[in-house]
Amino acid sequence: MKAVLIVLLCPCLLLASWGRAAETADEQVMRPVIISRLLNQVRWSPEQLSKASNEKFVYCVTGDYSIYRDFKRYLKGLTIANLLISIEALTEGESADHCHAIFYKSPSKQAAISIVNDYGNSGVVLTGEGRGVAQAGFHISIFVGKDEFFDFELNLDAFQNSEHGIDPSLFSLGKVVPGEVARRASLMRSLLGYTEWPTDAPLSETFVLCTFEQSLLVDYASFLLESKSIQGKLSNIKQIDKFTVSDGCNALLVTEAEIEQLKKIALQRKREKILIVAVGERLSENGAHYNLATVDDDTNSRFQVNLLAMNETGHKPHYQLLSSAHIVSFDVPLLSQLFFQMLQLTNVPKQIDTTMPRRVCYWSSQQEFSDVSEYMKLLDRQNHYQMISVAKLDELDKCFALITHETSSTEQLELERKQKEKGFLYISQNKTSKNIGAHYNIKTEPNRIVLELFDENLGYSGFTPAPLLRSKGILVGRRDQ
Repeated sequence: MKAVLIVLLCPCLLLASWGRAAETADEQVMRPVIISRLLNQVRWSPEQLSKASNEKFVYCVTGDYSIYRDFKRYLKGLTIANLLISIEALTEGESADHCHAIFYKSPSKQAAISIVNDYGNSGVVLTGEGRGVAQAGFHISIFVGKDEFFDFELNLDAFQNSEHGIDPSLFSLGKVVPGEVARRASLMRSLLGYTEWPTDAPLSETFVLCTFEQSLLVDYASFLLESKSIQGKLSNIKQIDKFTVSDGCNALLVTEAEIEQLKKIALQRKREKILIVAVGERLSENGAHYNLATVDDDTNSRFQVNLLAMNETGHKPHYQLLSSAHIVSFDVPLLSQLFFQMLQLTNVPKQIDTTMPRRVCYWSSQQEFSDVSEYMKLLDRQNHYQMISVAKLDELDKCFALITHETSSTEQLELERKQKEKGFLYISQNKTSKNIGAHYNIKTEPNRIVLELFDENLGYSGFTPAPLLRSKGILVGRRDQ
């Protein structure tokens, strides 16, 4: 760990060496000054700073009077976030709503956890002294390390939860304690390094990881990438507003907030050969190759991988990565494109009016319908189809086509009867090849999607798949058998 010297007249941390804390007088001076300098490197959320009373930064101090006295004396006239520091004593049980930050000297592990439980979601930055304090959930902790020099630790999860940032220059000076942000940044570096790139999309001299927003994850990943090449190339993180080919992105990091962007990009991923790394729920299913979010199951998987996306773009994860991954077997972009192709490449019976927009009904949960519907809207630029969600049999009366997902045996019987009565195009998505009256069935496997055509059902109903669609699928139950 490198050391730094705190200069009282300088508004920033200079990269030299920490002050020695051997003498009591040194500790009294260095403790408040070091903490204040670290707090000046915090990227404060506007909401937290808006609590400023009389344009002052309220730094609350707990413990005995001597600590309060030292902070009051040695921080007099100094500023944090361009606000004059106001030191206030905080007694046990007192509200901390007026505090921007709080200092605790040497809390026990149990006390530190209790403090985090009380203030962890309030936006207040928790600072303390003692080893393990940051690991317990404090934002910043300082302690006397080797040779009686002050060291410090940072908890990136605490900063993220309180919506604050931190100057990345501190990563090389102190220690980042283990946590979810640090885990994801380190994992992303490994995933990018151990993924084979498509042979028809060679990398340039610099590997470019694009992101839509600056975040602690991006900052820490950038710090980690400084010391390690990706695919033998120098790496660079580039912030973009909107994805375009000219950005030169080799990989893209997206979060739940950018899911609408992800849906558009996922439809281009085959052409652009871009690797998509995501953080958030359902982003794997929505087209990301990797998802750094863990899955709540019994496999203890560290991340999610979408092999269907990998196969489409030509990326290949190292086989050792798969041993600690949750394999996603549902890719909405590919399924939506297949649904759209089936609708486009199926000739309809003469009795069906083709002059009006065709109503495509989705028989499933609202979340699944929402995902597929959004992709279908992006694909159907001329508005030939209207996607609606249905949950009752009588709602199928005006449907041109029905799409189902893993229906029960009771539902299958009812839907087969309804199809024979109304004559709509029936597309199912089931794991088995059982004939349930559908014209097409889609089977999803970890690394491929299989289209099954029920020839007999198609013949009876008058729907005829075009030769191109017939060549993509597997005929089940040929009429000439």
